[in-house]
Amino acid sequence: MNPLQDRPGQTVPLPAATQQADRIQELDLIRGIALLGILIVNMQVFSYPVIYVSELKLNWWEGMWDRMAEAFIAFVAQDKSRPMFSFLFGLGFMIFVQRAEQKGGRPLALFARRLLVLLGIGLIHAYFIWFGDILVTYAVLGFFLIFFRGRAPRTLLRWACGLLLVPAVLLTAAGLLEGPGIFGDPQLKAAAPALIEQSLQAYGQGSWKDIFAQNSFDWQIALAGYLTLSPVLFAMFLLGAYAGKTGVFQHVAEHRKRVQKVWIGSLALGLPLLLPALMFEKSEPAYKFVEFIGLWLTGPVMSLFYICSILLLAQIPLWRRLLAPLQAVGRMAATNYLGQSVVCTWIFYSYGLGLYGQVGPAGGLAIAAAVFGAQVLFSNLWLKRYRFGPVEWIWRTLTYGRMSSIRKGGF
Repeated sequence: MNPLQDRPGQTVPLPAATQQADRIQELDLIRGIALLGILIVNMQVFSYPVIYVSELKLNWWEGMWDRMAEAFIAFVAQDKSRPMFSFLFGLGFMIFVQRAEQKGGRPLALFARRLLVLLGIGLIHAYFIWFGDILVTYAVLGFFLIFFRGRAPRTLLRWACGLLLVPAVLLTAAGLLEGPGIFGDPQLKAAAPALIEQSLQAYGQGSWKDIFAQNSFDWQIALAGYLTLSPVLFAMFLLGAYAGKTGVFQHVAEHRKRVQKVWIGSLALGLPLLLPALMFEKSEPAYKFVEFIGLWLTGPVMSLFYICSILLLAQIPLWRRLLAPLQAVGRMAATNYLGQSVVCTWIFYSYGLGLYGQVGPAGGLAIAAAVFGAQVLFSNLWLKRYRFGPVEWIWRTLTYGRMSSIRKGGF
């Protein structure tokens, strides 16, 4: 049976878009905080050729504040924000399907159309704005979620654990036998010095044509990295789908003890894996091994700790009020994600302020705080008058095939 065909031969109406009353506020809050983490991590990619610098294990920034900022980013945000968003993507898939079924729609065909629109948005973002796009990868991997729609929660959990543990164990064993070099790309490492200079010239001083050419080349490197990490990303999709299928986020009070157990267990497992990242310099051979463990295990585990922490804090009235402004950022996650790329490339690329290669991690953190603060303000002001963010509105309109009212109370 075609996985996209829910009721063969039967025509059913499309479900209405999710209304504000149907939203799970904790999800918007987690998305908003995850966006802050993504911005903090991506700021290094926006501001200097970190993907090539890391291949050479260089300490590019030697100042005390920059070194402290790098350690902070590695400890708090690196490899953790992306798994958080991947988890939310899988959770969103399951909730989307469940609600579409309740409203009498064809959820899988509708979800496939939603992914195609996301793919188009991602391609525009990757080609014309910034090479670090993750939306294309999410859209492609998202189609595989369709085959897990009818699986039991336990099956989803087993697949997720297998996708995280089996590759990590095999590659770690290979690394221990052959040395940390297995985790790098020898050809990329050899070309890295020239690519560093090329990036500094193109992004910092080049023309639109130079930037486009460099961006296209860097996107190939980024895609290769995302392909390598696809088991991790899809494992987090499945963990999110598991949470959606078991109703954890839909009925938090009923699952509070389960959330607390995951919260304690993820911290107990993740913290010992995280601490070694602060023990080695980038120039030391062991650093690449520690970095690899972070990508495959530490990041996903700590992302679960973050998700559970936010979910538990949101049940406390005081914290719920304090964190409430971040919900608006999460409701406009696509708009804000793309907006971060537009603003930050303007700050660092030659067609804007041209600061590429001139701002270290400490300065990047300050810029990230300013950009995110502006997004919090913008998102809350926007949603006072409009039902959706601008990109979300386009996404919904193309998905459902009909114009939705974006203004509150009508057009």
